[in-house]
Amino acid sequence: MMQTVQAVIDRIEDKTNAVLLVGKDEIERIVPVQSLPDGVKEGEWLQLTIDDNQVTHIQQDREETERRESRIKNKMQQLQQKKGNRF
Repeated sequence: MMQTVQAVIDRIEDKTNAVLLVGKDEIERIVPVQSLPDGVKEGEWLQLTIDDNQVTHIQQDREETERRESRIKNKMQQLQQKKGNRF
């Protein structure tokens, strides 16, 4: 059964393998770095196509990466404002 799921690049080990956190349950999956789209780095989001438990296609998800980065930036600003108000 073929499915498409989101994943984030958690880390790259020894410049050869990438550890991805896949789906809502963030299941770890290790893929060779050379199977990743050119120029991606840790923390970026991907769309994986999985067929019969094998990753058959990996695509960069710039929109999801930007959405998550924006959300984190906003949360950091809120925290800084709260911290500034207490002192």
